[in-house]
Amino acid sequence: MKTIIVVRALGIKSEHWLKRQIQLLGNSVERVVVLGLCPMKTVEGIPITSLALEYELKYKILSKLFKKDISDFKREQLEDILTKSKANSIIFHFIDFSLNFKEIIHKTKKNVFVYCHGYDITWDLKTNSNPNESYFKESYKTQVVELSKDVYFIANSISTSNKLQSIGVPVNKIRTKYFGVEQNIERNLPNEFTILYLGRLVDFKGPHMVIKAFEFASKKGMKAKLIFAGDGPLRATLELMRLDSKFKNNIEILGAVDYETAQTLYKKASIFVAHNCLGQLSNQEEAFGVSILEAMSFGIPVITGASGGPVETILHGKTGYLFEPFNVEEQADYFLQYYNNKELLVQHGKNAKLHIEECFSLEKEYKWFQEILSIDEKS
Repeated sequence: MKTIIVVRALGIKSEHWLKRQIQLLGNSVERVVVLGLCPMKTVEGIPITSLALEYELKYKILSKLFKKDISDFKREQLEDILTKSKANSIIFHFIDFSLNFKEIIHKTKKNVFVYCHGYDITWDLKTNSNPNESYFKESYKTQVVELSKDVYFIANSISTSNKLQSIGVPVNKIRTKYFGVEQNIERNLPNEFTILYLGRLVDFKGPHMVIKAFEFASKKGMKAKLIFAGDGPLRATLELMRLDSKFKNNIEILGAVDYETAQTLYKKASIFVAHNCLGQLSNQEEAFGVSILEAMSFGIPVITGASGGPVETILHGKTGYLFEPFNVEEQADYFLQYYNNKELLVQHGKNAKLHIEECFSLEKEYKWFQEILSIDEKS
C-alpha cells in the first residue's frame, strides 16, 4: 500500500509536523510532490519532486508561447505524475490547496484524502490585513461539500470534524486522526520560573492576552520570565506591549525558531501557555495545537483557553488548566498556582507526559493512519 503526498510547501519552520508525518509513514510514501520551492530532495530516503525547481523555467517559456497560466502547466505535470504512479492513494494537505486540483481528483481512480488543519475549515475566516475582508470566496463552502463526493477528509480533531459537518459534509466522508509526537526525556525544572509560548503570533492563540495575564500575576508577586517563540501578524503588537510593560525586562520575544531551538526552549520551561480563543479579528479557533502535545511530552503542564482542539488534549486539573477565554485574571491565577506550588507543578508535569505516552504517541498516529489509508476503493 503506497501513497503520494501533495503539499504547497515543505521546510517551513512552523510546519515541522509535516516532515515528522512523512517520516512516520516511511516506506508507505512513494514520493512527496511540492508545488513550491523545497530545499530538500529527499526526506528519510523518500524522493521529493518540487515542481517549482524542476519545471519553473519550462513553464515560463511555455506560458508565453501558448498564453497559458503557469498554474495550468503545474496541474498538467501533477496529473501526469499521479497517473503514472502505482500508489493506491493521494494525500493533499489543506482543503483550499486541494481545490486547485479538483478536476484531477475527480478523474483519478485512486483514493484521495484531504488533510484539514485549521484556517481551511474556518468558513468565515478574515484576512490578516483587513478584518472586514473575507479570506475565502462565498462559494468556498459549496466547493468543499462538492469535493466531499470525491475525497475523504482527515480531521485533526473532533472540533474540526464538527466544522466540516456543520456545512453539510457527510460524516462517513470524515476520518478523525489526532497528531502524535515523540516521547521526550523528562527535563529538570529550571531554577527560574519560565513561562513559554511557542507558536504563531495570531489572535486565536492570544499572545497579547498572555502578556496581560503575566502582568497580573507579576503584580501579585510572581517573579518569572515570559518567552515568546514564533512570528506572525501580532508581532508588532507584542513588541509594543512589552515596551509599555512594567515587567518588560522579564519578557523576551525571539521570533521564529528552528526545531532544535524549540527543543532547547521546552527543556528550560516551567509551564507552557497560550490563550486560545475565538480570534476577534480572524474568526479562527485553534483546530488542534501540536506544540501543546510537544510541551506535555517533555513533562510540561499547559495553561490555555478552553477553545477548539486543546479542549480535547488537555486534562483540566491533571495535565494543566483550561480557563474561560479572555479571562486574563483566571489565567494569571493558574500561573500563580504553579509558581507557589512546586509539588503540583511536578505532578501535573508527570501526568502530562504519561497522557502523551498513552494517547498521542507516534505509534498511535501511525496506527490511525494505516486504518484510514486502508480503505479499499474510492467512493
